[in-house]
Amino acid sequence: MAINTFNTLNEEKTLDSQGKTHSSQGGTMEQQKELDHNANILKKSVQIVMKEISNALTLAEQMQLALIAEELPEWKKRQQVACIGGPHNTCLEQLCKAAENL
Repeated sequence: MAINTFNTLNEEKTLDSQGKTHSSQGGTMEQQKELDHNANILKKSVQIVMKEISNALTLAEQMQLALIAEELPEWKKRQQVACIGGPHNTCLEQLCKAAENL
């Protein structure tokens, strides 16, 4: 996702520099309009990608909070039961699996 954003920004920069080159070399108005249109499309694409990244980060934060709020207290309870001689599985495997699923 970040690589696509970087590539999009590079393409936008290239189009901007091409537009300046065409303008300085007496490019037609039609070419300039086309370059401006392509630059606007790329800008919109960058905005969409940035919004998607923001949404993904928000989702990751929600998952992290859920893991901390749910899985960690359960693991603590299993540890407490094990300390008083309970037969429950007290390994970190369940917690590790939950963290890896993020």
